[in-house]
Amino acid sequence: MNLGTPLVPRGTDKVLRVIIPGRISTPGQDMASITSQHEDAERWLQRVYAGPTEIRRLGEQASGWVVDRQTMVEADELVTSGDWDLVLVTELREIYRNPRMQWGFVQACLDADVRFVSLADNIDTADVNWEVMMHTASLRHGMTVPEARQRVRRKATSSFAHGGMVLKIKYGYRKLTREEAAGGTFGPVGLRIAKRPDCTATIRQMAAWVVAGWSYVRVADRLNQDGVSPGAYVDREQWTGRTVKDLLRDPILSGRRRFRTTITKMVYGTGKHRSCPNPAPPEEKEYPELGHLTPDEHAAVLEVVEARRTASAKRQRAGKENPLWRQPRKRTRWPGQSATCGCCGGRMYQYGTLLRCQNTLAGSTRSCWNHVQVDIATVRAVVIPWVMSIIGDQAGFRETLAAAAWAEFGRHRRRRQKSGNTLDGQIADLEVRAKRLATAIGLGGELEALVTELKEVQDALQAARGERSRVAEEHDAAGEFTSAADVAARLDEAIERMAETSAEFAEILRRLLPVFVIRPVQQLDRPAIRPRATITLRFDAWAAPGEPPFEASTTLDLFQPPVHVRHLPACLAAKAARPDASLNEIAAELDINRMTVKRAYAYARLMAAEGLTDPYRELKVRPAVASRWDRKRKPKEEPPAD
Repeated sequence: MNLGTPLVPRGTDKVLRVIIPGRISTPGQDMASITSQHEDAERWLQRVYAGPTEIRRLGEQASGWVVDRQTMVEADELVTSGDWDLVLVTELREIYRNPRMQWGFVQACLDADVRFVSLADNIDTADVNWEVMMHTASLRHGMTVPEARQRVRRKATSSFAHGGMVLKIKYGYRKLTREEAAGGTFGPVGLRIAKRPDCTATIRQMAAWVVAGWSYVRVADRLNQDGVSPGAYVDREQWTGRTVKDLLRDPILSGRRRFRTTITKMVYGTGKHRSCPNPAPPEEKEYPELGHLTPDEHAAVLEVVEARRTASAKRQRAGKENPLWRQPRKRTRWPGQSATCGCCGGRMYQYGTLLRCQNTLAGSTRSCWNHVQVDIATVRAVVIPWVMSIIGDQAGFRETLAAAAWAEFGRHRRRRQKSGNTLDGQIADLEVRAKRLATAIGLGGELEALVTELKEVQDALQAARGERSRVAEEHDAAGEFTSAADVAARLDEAIERMAETSAEFAEILRRLLPVFVIRPVQQLDRPAIRPRATITLRFDAWAAPGEPPFEASTTLDLFQPPVHVRHLPACLAAKAARPDASLNEIAAELDINRMTVKRAYAYARLMAAEGLTDPYRELKVRPAVASRWDRKRKPKEEPPAD
C-alpha cells in the first residue's frame, strides 16, 4: 500500500507514535500469528517512514465480535489520550468483526486526530476517499462470516447423521477412535461413541433410587461415597445433584442420540453468545446398542423427573416474570460471589440473606467442611465503612466513584419505572378478564369451567397486585439524589444503597476488593463458629500507566461479639489500673453487669492458657464440636438394589 499523504508526528520531539493491534480468533491458532501481523505492519512502516518511532504492540486471542476485549479497551484509551499519531493494522478484521464496532473505532480515531491505516484494505483516513474503501472492506470481511457459519452448520449436521459430533462424553460412555468407528465392532460403521457395559449396573441403580423417591443430591452423595467417578468432563470429578439429573434425562440412556437441543444467539451489543432452547425439533437418531435402559424403563424415570420439575416450577417465576431473566448467574448484588472461602477457595454464594461456601450447598460436591454462614447485612455494615474510610484519603477517587454511582442510580430508576409499568399492564388485563368471566357466570354459562378459570385469574391478579405493592413500597434510592455532586456529598450513603440494589455496581466493588477471603473462627468458651474476613483494597483498574496501584489490607470480624468479649479490653485495662478493685466496682466504673466483668476475666484466662492474644482461634481443620454443623437427617430406608 502506498501513501498519498506522508506520515507526520504531532509531538515536538518528532517521534511517530504508532499503535499496532493484532488478534487471532481461537485457541487452536498459533499465537505467533499475532507476532507476524505486528512484524508485517512494522516492515511497511519502515518503508514509508524514515524518522524515529515509538510502537505499542497489542495482541490477544479472542473473538473479533467481543466488544470489551482488553486490547481494544487499551487501544481506545491510547487513542483518546492525544499522545499517539497512528493506528496501523494489516487487515480491518484485526480490530473487530462487527461492522458497527469497526466504524465506531475508526471514527473515534478521526475525532482524536489519530490516523488509521489498514494495509490489505487500502484504508487511509488521510485520503479523501477513505470512506469508500472502508465500506468496501467492511462488506468484504462481513460476507465471509455467514458463509463460514453456514458451512460449519452443514458439516455438523452431516457429521451427526453419520455417527459423529461426539463432544463431551457423559458417564457410561466412551468416545471411539476413527479406526474403532470404521471397524463397526461397537455399532454401525462411523458411530464415534460406545456404551461402557461396566457402568450399566450403576446407571440402573441410579434410576431405581430416583424412582423410589431419592433426591438427586442424595444419589450424588451415595455415588461419591462409593467412589464412582462421574467422568472426565465433570468439574472436580464429583457427582452433584445436577449431574445426576442431567444424566438420567439424557435420551441416550435408552439409545437415542440428539443434537442441537439448544442453540446459541449472538448478542451484538457485547459480542458474546446466549444459549437458548432450539425452537425447531433437534436432530435425532436411534442407536439401540447405546442403551443402558429399555425405553419403558427410561420412560418411568423421565416421568418422575418431569413431575419434580413441574413441582419446582410452580414455586418459581419463569421467563420475563423472573427478575433474573436473561441475566448471567455471576450478576449478583454485592457481596454475592465476591468473597471466597478460606478453607477450600470456593466462592461464597448468596443463600437468602446469608453467604455460604458454594461447596457446602445442596447440589454441590459438598467437599468443604466450612459451613459458616455470613449475614449479608453485617458484611455491608462492616466492610463498606472501612472501604469508604480508605477512599476518603485518595484524591480524585471519590469523584470517580460518585460519577459511577450516579450513572447507576439513573439506570436503577429507569428499570424500576419499567417494571412498575409492566405490572400495571398485567393488572389491568387480569381485571378485564375477571370481569368478563364474572359476567359469563352470571349469564349461566358452563359454570364449572368458568368458575375454575375465574379462580385462576383471581389468583394471578392477587399475585400481580402483591408484586406491584412490593415494587411501590421498595425504597427507590435514586429518587433521593439529584446530581453527581449530591451523590459525592453523601457518598457513604450512596455506596450502601447501591451495594444493596445494583448488580452492575457490585462489579465495581469486586474490582476494588480483589482479595476478600472469609475464614471461620471459633470462640474459646463456646462451640459457635463465626466468620472473619481478610480484605485487600487495590486501585489496579484506576492506577495511572506505569504507577504502582494503591493498596490497603485489613482483617474484619463479620459478626457481633458477645458482651463479655466486647468489653474484655476495657475490663483488663481497669483491672491493671486498680488491681484491688472488686467485680462490682469495675462493673460500676464501666457501666456494665457484674457477670460480664467476671466472664471477661475468665475469658482472659482461657486466652492465656492457649497462648492467644486474639479472642478467637482461627480454624484450619474441621472442629470436633461446632454448633449446628453436626445435625444429621435420619437416613431414609434404601430401596433394594435393582
